[in-house]
Amino acid sequence: MIRRRTTFNLSELILGIIFVALGIFTFINPNTALGGFVIVYGIVAILGGIANIIFYVQLEKRTGFGPVSSLVGGIFSILLGVLLLFNVNIGKVTFIIIFPIWFIIHCISRLFNLSYVKYFGGKALFYFSLIINIIGLLLGFVLLFNPFASALTLVYLIGIFLIVSGIGSIVISIIGFSRKQ
Repeated sequence: MIRRRTTFNLSELILGIIFVALGIFTFINPNTALGGFVIVYGIVAILGGIANIIFYVQLEKRTGFGPVSSLVGGIFSILLGVLLLFNVNIGKVTFIIIFPIWFIIHCISRLFNLSYVKYFGGKALFYFSLIINIIGLLLGFVLLFNPFASALTLVYLIGIFLIVSGIGSIVISIIGFSRKQ
């Protein structure tokens, strides 16, 4: 006997609504949105740097040596975060380079997880994710190798990405992951 279990995912729905709202805001206020992305990235860089340094210190206490890469990376992340927070304009230029790299990594990660999407979400969600992430991957490489195009389109691409990701999250929350049991 095959039973299908479907569950409503409230957190995925909320995330989807937030992404769609942020995507719309990005189209309405592109310069403000880019500045906001830079500030958020600066905060994340500082927090990530602190986490790396804490990891280094804890490992140093337990083993007598810590990975120097964590210490150096942590310090670098904190410095980068502070730079971004106190000079948003430099952050905007930096973001034009960082975003395509993140876009490529994110899409590759999603492509590696397609088997789970197919198993839990079905073929339609599998093909939707496959197509969106291949397009995202190609777009990431175009932006990486053409910084001028990246500078002109970055905010709008972020807006489109947020809206498409938001719609995907809303669909996932409503349809839910169903699994044959």
